[in-house]
Amino acid sequence: MKRIALLGLVCFALSGYGDDSSCKVTNDFLVGKWDCTNKEYKSEYDSKFEEYSDYSELSSSQIIQSYKVVNGVLLSKTGDKESVEVNLDKFYNN
Repeated sequence: MKRIALLGLVCFALSGYGDDSSCKVTNDFLVGKWDCTNKEYKSEYDSKFEEYSDYSELSSSQIIQSYKVVNGVLLSKTGDKESVEVNLDKFYNN
């Protein structure tokens, strides 16, 4: 009986509570410098075979994306560009 109760408790703990808010990224998670790679791929449709070709890489670029909280506002800056305000609530509501 103890084993069944323990198994049930472990299953409950592993399944989580079902609250979607625990999966949201917050401002604090983003703070810091992020090394990002932007890759663009292309695939073409072959009408004779009725299938797409394998993807091929068209371009690749490396950027440093920085996030910082100033006066309670999350700011994002890429390279030498001016920093912009990021509103995560607006992102999640879309």
